[in-house]
Amino acid sequence: MRFFSEIHDLSDRQLRYFTQIDYSDHMAWIALDPSASGQQGLGVARYVRLDQNPRVAEAAITVVDSVQGRGLGTLLLGALSRSAVENGIDTFVAYVLAENERMLEIFRELGGHAEPEPDGTFKVEVKIPNNPQDYADTPAGRVFKAVALQMSRND
Repeated sequence: MRFFSEIHDLSDRQLRYFTQIDYSDHMAWIALDPSASGQQGLGVARYVRLDQNPRVAEAAITVVDSVQGRGLGTLLLGALSRSAVENGIDTFVAYVLAENERMLEIFRELGGHAEPEPDGTFKVEVKIPNNPQDYADTPAGRVFKAVALQMSRND
């Protein structure tokens, strides 16, 4: 659902965009299954800082179909939010298909506000708390808080 349609091949430009991150303005966290042979990737969450507002970044999450609904996307987004805070980003903007109700719910649980777009998507804006204790006491908020606390212990 991340790309709003199936993508079978990436152009050279797309491949460079998705793999050449700078860890500040363009960040990505990936989930791998080390026990799997062949395709080990399970999901990715990334942000790209907006040029017109450096405190805001567009966030995107994708998880392979076979592991959707298990919380992996929430974990990846939680890790991504900590990287964003460390790099001076305090707001995520995301574009979500209207039928992706679970992702919209996760953003709502985090205090996000969703506005319908003319193309059938929702533009979601969500503030990223600086302090992990400030996440909402919701299922997604508790995951984000746990991820943030774990990542700060590993620093």
